[in-house]
Amino acid sequence: MEEKINEIIKGAYDCHIHGAPDVIPRKLDVIEIAQQAKDAGMAGILLVSHVTNTADEAKIVSKAVPGIEVYGIQVLNYYTGGLNPEAVKTALQLGARRIAMPSISAANHFEHEGKNPEDGITVLDEKGELKEEVMEIINMVADWEGPVALTTGHLYPHESEIFVTEAINAGVKNVVVTHPEWGLVNMSVELQKKLNRKGAYFERCLYATTDMGGKLDPKVIVDQIREVGVESTIFSTDFGQVPNPTPVEGMRFFIKLMLENGFPEKDIRVMIKENPEKVFGFGRE
Repeated sequence: MEEKINEIIKGAYDCHIHGAPDVIPRKLDVIEIAQQAKDAGMAGILLVSHVTNTADEAKIVSKAVPGIEVYGIQVLNYYTGGLNPEAVKTALQLGARRIAMPSISAANHFEHEGKNPEDGITVLDEKGELKEEVMEIINMVADWEGPVALTTGHLYPHESEIFVTEAINAGVKNVVVTHPEWGLVNMSVELQKKLNRKGAYFERCLYATTDMGGKLDPKVIVDQIREVGVESTIFSTDFGQVPNPTPVEGMRFFIKLMLENGFPEKDIRVMIKENPEKVFGFGRE
């Protein structure tokens, strides 16, 4: 099986990796992450940070480690102004391929950590509708000519439903629900299927199965992929934390998990290659 894993990982993309430098300790720096992915035969990575735009550092990493595509993200946490259209505009101009709703600043994340959710960020106003600045961000992404995706971050499921629906209605081509299987998000399969019918993608992250992530049974990810569909699935590790394996090791584990559960190679490639190319624009430059 090791030989088969080595073959399947060639050309894969990991669209959710945390690297140093960061205010949170990380296992590897961004250069090491790119080099290890390249050495494994992967075609690209997307660097994620909760506290800063990573599109600029991605360009430097690409130059330092030629032969692998590297892109970045803007996560709309407090650190860069929250729901800040100017931050989104800057990130797009720098080449960001993901614009994410709040993660660790989200009201849902605050509540999960035992903090007052009212101190966190919600995308909804008092009427339960998307805030004006969120619609401005959605329309900015919808009008952007280059490849980019909108992702839900750590929103509550009911926020994600409204956000995904409005973004798709506004013409955003690539809208992604981030780790719906993770305990903090905990989006029902029924809601996932509903959003899938609207055209949403779902990013399944291995982080949820780790000690840090809550020890989710990997079978849950397998079952949700089967129920919601391979065609809407993007697999990412969401690795980079010091106690966890390296992102490449995480990608190998996912491939092994899929093979052991009877997924054909062509389906695995849809999740780790074809869908990342469609949604985040890998392979276009």
